[in-house]
Amino acid sequence: MTHPIENIPSTMQPIEPRAVAVRSRAWMYVAGFLLAQIAVVVSAIRITGTRWFLMHDNYPGLRVLGYSNWAGPLNCDVVLYGDSSALSALDPKVIEQVTGLKACNISEGVAVHVVAGSDAPLRSYLARNPPPRFLLSMWTPSDFRPDRPAFSADTPEGIVYLAQFEGMGAVGREFAHNPLSLPTYAAWTLHAVADGVVAHVNGPEKDFEVHAQRTSEQGQWLFPLPAQTKCVRDWLDPGLILRWDDSVKAFREKYNTAKTQVFVNISPVPVCDRNYEDYAAKAAGLHDNAFERLPISYYNQGDVHFSAVGSEYISRKAGEQILSAMRQSDKASGGLQAK
Repeated sequence: MTHPIENIPSTMQPIEPRAVAVRSRAWMYVAGFLLAQIAVVVSAIRITGTRWFLMHDNYPGLRVLGYSNWAGPLNCDVVLYGDSSALSALDPKVIEQVTGLKACNISEGVAVHVVAGSDAPLRSYLARNPPPRFLLSMWTPSDFRPDRPAFSADTPEGIVYLAQFEGMGAVGREFAHNPLSLPTYAAWTLHAVADGVVAHVNGPEKDFEVHAQRTSEQGQWLFPLPAQTKCVRDWLDPGLILRWDDSVKAFREKYNTAKTQVFVNISPVPVCDRNYEDYAAKAAGLHDNAFERLPISYYNQGDVHFSAVGSEYISRKAGEQILSAMRQSDKASGGLQAK
């Protein structure tokens, strides 16, 4: 007996099995494409934790990150700390000349702090060294916030810091807090490597070893730029300038101990900065130094990073601040002994 379906012309045979097969292959292609994209993203992220990436990304500034992690035992009497204003301004050698105490600068830019938290570099230092006698910190007045939680924002520099020194688990926590940064960071990584390859092919300028440079300066890193001749930052709406009482208090309480005296300083601004009065009002009573206005020639980048002249001036001021505290301590000790 002939089955009814066999009487249907071949051109009219059912096509359902073929349709199912086509859909199955389509899903396999989609899955393969997605897996390939995931592999690229994961590889791009993992590569930023390698030394190879730092040497091939055509962004030498990344190599300055993490001094407190790779410098080894430093055993400094004076630890200088803060954001990039402190990184460029506070010269350990000048402070040593003024105080006679060994000093080092373990500052990191705010791009690191917003991702790793302001505790990360200090925590790394204290894990490798005894507590310092003095911890002198300095912070930019536009964001005078010395105690900052981790994962409060996402920046390439901060995520590279995590990948290099905190591990992929910390990187994963950053993406969990800021998931939209994942594809952006992967794309940035690939672009950075591509730029490095192009620069190498075209004959890059003479490279410089930032590790050796920062080590020779005991942790300070001056931006390799000429002095400014005019202000470049736009006026900041005073409503965006916040007062960070709790942050300053938390930083002091966390690090001010029987062994360590903490200074929380505010970074000077150029005389041409139109927000000086607003900064002064919001930070009044929170800092230990005088809030100064300096010539624009004391700066070399963005109105916040200092030239060699500016660094010399600020470092001597900081050294005198520490020296005054030393004298007060000696006087108090002498008075107690006399009693």
